[in-house]
Amino acid sequence: MANQIKQLYELQQIELDIEQKQGRLRQIQVQLGDREAVAQAEARLEQERQNLAQLNQEQRAAEWQAEDVTTKAKTVEDKLYSGQVKNPKELLGMQKDLESLKAKQRQLEDKVLDIMSQAEGSTSHLASLEGELAKAMHLWQESQSRLKAEQGELELALAGLEERRSRLRSQINSAHLSLYDRLRPDKSGQAVARVEQGMCLGCRISLPMSIVQRVRLGDEIVQCPSCNRILV
Repeated sequence: MANQIKQLYELQQIELDIEQKQGRLRQIQVQLGDREAVAQAEARLEQERQNLAQLNQEQRAAEWQAEDVTTKAKTVEDKLYSGQVKNPKELLGMQKDLESLKAKQRQLEDKVLDIMSQAEGSTSHLASLEGELAKAMHLWQESQSRLKAEQGELELALAGLEERRSRLRSQINSAHLSLYDRLRPDKSGQAVARVEQGMCLGCRISLPMSIVQRVRLGDEIVQCPSCNRILV
């Protein structure tokens, strides 16, 4: 009988170990599919690429506008100083047009310079983000390798534990096994509790000496009067 009780306790330890390893395997399954850090780095990089593309497009548009205004200003200026126009009022109007075009030209040139500065900053930021993505990808790949290795080790360990559990359950009296199986769900998987210094380690209650003695004799299944666990 004493051996049967010890086997129940050993079975419990095996099954708790199995549950712990199965729980860790479930975590690994989730983590193996988790690319959140990489996805975030990719999203930041793509956003900055789009920002740089937009700046390049704005720069080209501003340069074309500046070229167009420069051409118009050159035409007005050539006509103004060609001597072909004699009318003072017309000359004054052309002078104002030229000043307006040159002012617009300066504004567009300043705009081009500002966009170029922003594009330079964006290019630098893009390089930094590419580095962050490479680092995130490297860390993710390393993590995946570790997780897969751990997964393999756990699966191998579980196969051994399940074989031991099956073998052990076949050696235990069916009535004792039935009691054990009935208690486990309500006791967080711990249907068997050790007795140390006259105390049930399942519920931390001091036991009557008569119960402690019965447990020591090992001639029968003894349950804790408080938590109902099988005592060993």
